[in-house]
Formats: sequence, structure tokens, C-alpha cells
Amino acid sequence: MYLCLSGTLPFAHENHAFLFTMIRAGKYSFESEVWDKISEEAKDLIAGLLIVDPTKRLTKEQICSHPWISG
Repeated sequence: MYLCLSGTLPFAHENHAFLFTMIRAGKYSFESEVWDKISEEAKDLIAGLLIVDPTKRLTKEQICSHPWISG
């Protein structure tokens, strides 16, 4: 979803070790100009999908009822 809306990956770095550290830490941002045009609801859904801890990540029910999906 991040890629589809922005055209970029949420985690990117030339150094593979640093890239994997970013992924494991869940470090991404919505700071490019592209994200200025994306709704807060979409960003909220993406943030819920990119939570590292699977017990805290959005469930399929929460995704389906999310305002960006259901609205």
C-alpha cells in the first residue's frame, strides 16, 4: 500500500545492514512531498500495517473497518 500510494518503498537504504535495522525497528516516514497529497486516513492505515509487533498490528477486521477502507 505504501508503494502503491507513494511510488517508493517504506524502507530503503544502500547499506543492507542498515536497511535490515530500519525494517526490524519499523523506521519509515511520510515526509516526502508525495505524502502531502495523501489523506491522513491512508497514512493511519499504513502505519497500522507497518507495526513491527504482530500482536499490535491491525487485524483483518480492523483493516476492513478502517475509515480509509470503509469510508
